[in-house]
Amino acid sequence: MTAVVTDNARQLIPAFYTTAGQELAQRIQARELVLVTYMTFSVALLGASLVNSNYCELALIIPNLAVACALLMVHHDAIIGILSDYMAELTKDIDAIRWHDSKSNYRRRSLQARHIRDIAAIFYLMLTVATSLAVSFMTVRPYGAISLSSLAWWMGMLCLIAIPVIFSMLHRFRHKIRPFAQ
Repeated sequence: MTAVVTDNARQLIPAFYTTAGQELAQRIQARELVLVTYMTFSVALLGASLVNSNYCELALIIPNLAVACALLMVHHDAIIGILSDYMAELTKDIDAIRWHDSKSNYRRRSLQARHIRDIAAIFYLMLTVATSLAVSFMTVRPYGAISLSSLAWWMGMLCLIAIPVIFSMLHRFRHKIRPFAQ
């Protein structure tokens, strides 16, 4: 069912578009800040665990941080896509070059850049988790007696597996929404 757009509603479209654009920009900044914060913490924790063998178990914090980072990034990315679709819907009747226009190259190139960024993020997250597990392996000895440290090590291994699964869920979500991934 198509909604009838009144003149009063048409006057509100620029305000709705501007507000959605501001929210979109904040989401993009928040998504990138999550990754940069993770990079900072993971390097600091890996550094501390490598400097002194007494601190090897600090590296086991990294897998949990990586999963939290992946979940937050995916959440922001999904909302960014929904906001982008909303903005495209608001401007569908405007005869001008638009970022969200499916005929323009801007959206396609933006999505390609986002896919490259996703691959790089997955690589970095998995690399730091694998490194943290390797650093703590000999100290924790996850294959021996059950301890809190060995359980944390195995949870880290599950986190390593969870990261690409989380991003593949985002990929499926992107393609499920009609114009978002096209």
